[in-house]
Amino acid sequence: MSQQQMRLSCFACKAKKQRCDRVFPSCSRCLRTDTECDFPRSRRSPVARPMKVQELQSKLVKLEDEIASLKTNNQVSDKNVSSDPQPTDRSPEIISKHGPATVSTVLESTVLHSHSASTVVASPTLTDQGLTSDAVLELTKAYFDSLAYAAPMIHEGRYMASLSQPPAHQPPLCLQYVVMALGAYISSCSPEFVESLYQNAKAHATSEDPDGDEHDLVTLSHTQCWSLIANFEALHMMFTQALTSLCRGIRIAQALGLHQLGEESEGTTLASTQERIILEEQRRTWWFLFLSDRLVCGTTGLPLCINQEDVTTLLPTSERAFADGHSEPTSPLKSLHSFTTLGSSILTVRVFIANLFHRVLNHTSCIGPGIHIKRGQDEFWDRHCRLDNELSLCTIKLPENARIGNPIYNRDAVIVNTELQAAIISLHRGAIWNLRFSEHNSCGEEVKRQQAHHSQERVMNSAQEIAHILRIAGAYSTTFMNPILIFSVYLAALAFIEDFLDTQKEQSQDTALMFLSALVTIGVRNVVARSLAKQVAKDMSYVGIELPPDIALQSDLPSLFSAEVGVAAANVSFRCFI
Repeated sequence: MSQQQMRLSCFACKAKKQRCDRVFPSCSRCLRTDTECDFPRSRRSPVARPMKVQELQSKLVKLEDEIASLKTNNQVSDKNVSSDPQPTDRSPEIISKHGPATVSTVLESTVLHSHSASTVVASPTLTDQGLTSDAVLELTKAYFDSLAYAAPMIHEGRYMASLSQPPAHQPPLCLQYVVMALGAYISSCSPEFVESLYQNAKAHATSEDPDGDEHDLVTLSHTQCWSLIANFEALHMMFTQALTSLCRGIRIAQALGLHQLGEESEGTTLASTQERIILEEQRRTWWFLFLSDRLVCGTTGLPLCINQEDVTTLLPTSERAFADGHSEPTSPLKSLHSFTTLGSSILTVRVFIANLFHRVLNHTSCIGPGIHIKRGQDEFWDRHCRLDNELSLCTIKLPENARIGNPIYNRDAVIVNTELQAAIISLHRGAIWNLRFSEHNSCGEEVKRQQAHHSQERVMNSAQEIAHILRIAGAYSTTFMNPILIFSVYLAALAFIEDFLDTQKEQSQDTALMFLSALVTIGVRNVVARSLAKQVAKDMSYVGIELPPDIALQSDLPSLFSAEVGVAAANVSFRCFI
């Protein structure tokens, strides 16, 4: 038998489950796609059969019994500490060095071969830590199938192929863990297992922060990791931690120079597909951090981390060009202000809308309960008209792949249009509040009445559009697990509740109840939706809308809205919206 026949298939072909001609040093398929070709030196040793659900349940019961016995032993040990100074329990597999074991940490220790969240081993693989390769691939695939569209910065083909490479060529463990944590979350895995993956991701990411001369440890993957950690924390209503993680990712990105990938970054050296994909990953990672900064700081009222004037990075290319590794002309952020086109990239459209949404929320932040404009009414209305025109032009200039009218359900279009309509609602509710309660409005009563009527129509049209989007997507859709989209649903529900208060229309009552039902349905798997459903129910009861008896609400959830200014809160929350 020849050496070529004895050689195993290369990692890239094996990952794609394609036939490999095994030609050394690079097979024909890798040569054709310009992919790095690497052959395994030996067959992979067989892995253990994954546990079945019944086996895991019985193992969990056994571990809970062990915890109970350990607690009893610890209590006895504390009583006898004077007579026996030596610790009675030396089980590093069960007890973490940061505190007593819990069910989740024990499960994590068992599943991941006793590597707790506080322990990081130098360059291990996930299979070394107890996760089978099949489990890794399944959870990773679940993330890319259901959640990656919301953070479109990691190239799926390149990432999946890297998992079959030797450990030195795989993504950092922190990124692998957080990708699997999000995949496990969307796959409805047990909360303990999801939490263990998240804690491992954060522990590895923290341990790999630069220290002294080890600045080379931080890479693009670490920036992506911190942004996904922030996503995970926001999904679980840990907004303070999410803000901290997001800021960490932004600062690492700036240290890597991702905010200065201008035209000079194109150069003439990007000859290979891999180089073009890596450059586009860098751009997309930066712009995802940019739009996250705008949305988070806009809804919470916190100052921005990114100064737009310092950014020279070109906007991302289209999703097809990114997937195929093709070169495509693009432009800087300032080119969007001309409104000649928004391009064909969904991420570019999302960046523009996020920036516009932040400007709208800052514009209306000077108005609120007990806070009115005492001067500068002309400036307020000039800014209002500019923002309204930009929102209208944005609606007209949306590319075809970002429009809801397409017969095929489009998750990207759901995100774009929901955020756009929420920005319109916020802008015109601010105008209505200013017209009703400001004592320094110089325009006549007729002009005020016409403006209020126009703004109310704009609010209701946008709220109706969000209701239409929600009916198309369905409350069961994972798309509406995004906290910003859930917040947009809340704004639309609030518009119908206020309309019912003014007009007593039965249609407004029915639509408000539809929004409440959707929030309750989404809230089965999302704590942010549960909290906002509670707030909507409270608002509906206040205006006299009777709640259906089958609506089940949790009463112990904290409010998502900030209360008193200057009072330290346990968790960063949404700013008060009028």
